Amino acid sequence: MASVNLSNERLADVLNWTLYKFDQANLPSDFQPYSAAEIGKLRAVPLRTERIALRQSLVDQMQE
Repeated sequence: MASVNLSNERLADVLNWTLYKFDQANLPSDFQPYSAAEIGKLRAVPLRTERIALRQSLVDQMQE
């Protein structure tokens, strides 16, 4: 979703709507809806498909 052609505000709206519409029963009681600012921060460092290298990097960091 990080690369979808929506503004941060619109993407936050869609994500929050999806969570409330399809999985509200599993939301924590203290759940706070995603904000446009939070989406912007998450989009600045999106997860990549280079999962093997990323996983190894994370494992290495944990072992340090």
